[in-house]
Amino acid sequence: MKKHILSVLIGAAILVSSASAQASPSDIKQLIDGQDYVFEAKSVMPMGGSARQLYSPYLLTITKDSTVADLPYFGKNNTANNDEASTGIHFKSTKFSYSNKPGKKSWAISIQVKDDGDGSQLYLRIYGDGSAALDVQSNSKDRISYNGFIRSR
Repeated sequence: MKKHILSVLIGAAILVSSASAQASPSDIKQLIDGQDYVFEAKSVMPMGGSARQLYSPYLLTITKDSTVADLPYFGKNNTANNDEASTGIHFKSTKFSYSNKPGKKSWAISIQVKDDGDGSQLYLRIYGDGSAALDVQSNSKDRISYNGFIRSR
């Protein structure tokens, strides 16, 4: 089992580094400062589950005016809801707070969604090569993490 998880994580790292190899730190900084970029998930790590590779484009789009999520979800949903949209993390928010804290080698982005009815909080760590890790917490679902990269819209 540990070998399987390790091979999935190594595969994700290779995918992310090859997809983002053409981005320079100044390009990444410009995207973040302009608050106009897309996070593309390449793997997912559910709480209490094993890592999974993602092959379809699953995106979190960030602009100054909106945050749009179309991400898969694997985990425990704490509400009794038969709506198919509840099986993933899907929302379009125009009421959210956005904070950007630059570090030496990465940026820490925090987004608090205020109009999705679920109180979603998104934590995005972006590195100088464009690779990124997203952590999503909500009131109705267990925490879930994604690895991927950012790119221009």
